[in-house]
Amino acid sequence: DIKSRFVNPGDRRLGPIFADGGGAIVLSRGQGPAGLMGCELWSDGSRALNLYTPAGGSAMPASAETVAKGLHSVQMTVDGHQIFSDAVEAMTELCRLVCEEARLPLDEVDCFIPHQANLKIMKTVGQRLGIAESKTVVTIDYTGNTTSGTLPYALDVARRTGMVFPGARVLLTAAGAGYSGGAALYQEST
Repeated sequence: DIKSRFVNPGDRRLGPIFADGGGAIVLSRGQGPAGLMGCELWSDGSRALNLYTPAGGSAMPASAETVAKGLHSVQMTVDGHQIFSDAVEAMTELCRLVCEEARLPLDEVDCFIPHQANLKIMKTVGQRLGIAESKTVVTIDYTGNTTSGTLPYALDVARRTGMVFPGARVLLTAAGAGYSGGAALYQEST
């Protein structure tokens, strides 16, 4: 994602939040108990206009006119505190649901990888779930919010630093614009 193209640098609320970056996760067949333990997805279109990009999608394709009008910049129509509350609520609930589905108590999660959108959101979700900060992967302090690239990058960092180890149970979660979110729980191969 190249978010710098879509954020108005004069917007003091959103300009400092987004960064450019990307990542991918390659899955392969494993042996033993490793693999996906559960996944939950959620969306709420009724709050889509709280945080969105007006143009560039199918509803309003990119054109010289939409670019000239600044319609490709991320728009926030509600107070940032509302976005914070909504993100914390969504990610916390999704994590609880995915762990319940897998019958894994939250205190048995070995590594927690939240979307790297905001450090305060990440810490609050971890606290509400009762997950120790020492199990939480944080990259936002040196990468910023690379949007869809945050989870693959943070997972790579966790694997390289030993936070994800053979047999580890890893909980990932994210929430984003348009109001959508998800959580996934997997066990690393041994």
